[in-house]
Amino acid sequence: MMGLITGLFGKEPARNLRRELEAFGHVSAQLSQQLEPYIEILQQHYDARLIHYTGELRGKPREAIRGIIEVCGSLGYTARVSGSADCARVRIGTKRIGRGFNKRLQLLFAVTAVLTVLWAGGMHAGVDILEHPELWYEGLPFAASLLFILLSHEFGHYITARRYGVIATLPLLLPMPNPLLGTAGAVIRMRSPVPHRKALFDIGISGPLTGVVASIIVITIGLSLSEVVPLKPGDFVHLYWPEFELTYGSPGLILLRFFNEPNVPLLVNLPPLFKFLQLIVVGPLTSDQVILLHPVAFAGWLGLFVTALNLIPVGQLDGGHVVFAGLRRAYKPLGGLIVIALLFFSFFWPGWLVWIGVLFFVSRKRPAPLDDITPLNKARRLGAYGALVLLWLCLTPVPLPGF
Repeated sequence: MMGLITGLFGKEPARNLRRELEAFGHVSAQLSQQLEPYIEILQQHYDARLIHYTGELRGKPREAIRGIIEVCGSLGYTARVSGSADCARVRIGTKRIGRGFNKRLQLLFAVTAVLTVLWAGGMHAGVDILEHPELWYEGLPFAASLLFILLSHEFGHYITARRYGVIATLPLLLPMPNPLLGTAGAVIRMRSPVPHRKALFDIGISGPLTGVVASIIVITIGLSLSEVVPLKPGDFVHLYWPEFELTYGSPGLILLRFFNEPNVPLLVNLPPLFKFLQLIVVGPLTSDQVILLHPVAFAGWLGLFVTALNLIPVGQLDGGHVVFAGLRRAYKPLGGLIVIALLFFSFFWPGWLVWIGVLFFVSRKRPAPLDDITPLNKARRLGAYGALVLLWLCLTPVPLPGF
């Protein structure tokens, strides 16, 4: 990123290779001596301001890796260890703390996001708050529910990251003046490296788990406020056969105000977890019935949808962290299969093309813990499979048919 910025706004400072090589020799001699108890260095070289060692770990691999990381950390360097115990690759660079968010910008985005989500909530209630600001409270149920889910997700990441000593920012809310959502979600930024695969897995899975729990609470409340009405698909949107085949039973219905078009009915396909909760709270529906979702219930539906998007096993997404840590060999094949599946589903819902574009950017950098050798225990490896099951439970191939 810094290279890109430099390329856009100015020339990169000239490198003094002679001085860098002299510094490399001095630092490498110091490091190799102190790392001798932990690794037998067989090869070493300097490249891109990083020192690279290849060698065989001494003693127990976990303790040797911890020793390498601690020694380098005490000298102001960061060490990443990958490969295997008998052919370990160590990359050492200057320890840096990543940039966080500008606090003023973070506060501005938070206030703006609250307002845009409140406005979207008013649209779901059939009220344009911009025209009738005195009715702002009409958007509160949807706004409070959606923000509760998004912040639960991000604070799940934040708290787990801090538990492992990873420096992370507070969530950044992203406003989006869209009457359906009102927000583009929320993100946090990890400013220091993740120590090992266990931490990578726990940080990655904690957000979806807390987000799903929050979504279940919201959906349960929202379904109790919803009502069952007759289903007349022709009165809402024209559905083709494939869109019916790609659903999990009867869809839901929401009413949304589009500026000067109040109460536009939209069909919403419901994922398996939502359908299960509907059976518990509302009960089974007949073929000519549909549930008219309260704005709170639709906020819960969005929570499941956001969870599914984050669990896609690609790059910097939560699913990418989880699968990379727990199912290393399946990381690339799974990501490729998911993208192919989304391309297929995009024939029925073009919105997937937007998310495929997002995946292109987030897949360019994969997660990289400092200790990339020590494997996860069996419970967490099974948890990685559980994350894929959760992806299926929260996903619907055609979320908003006709929208």
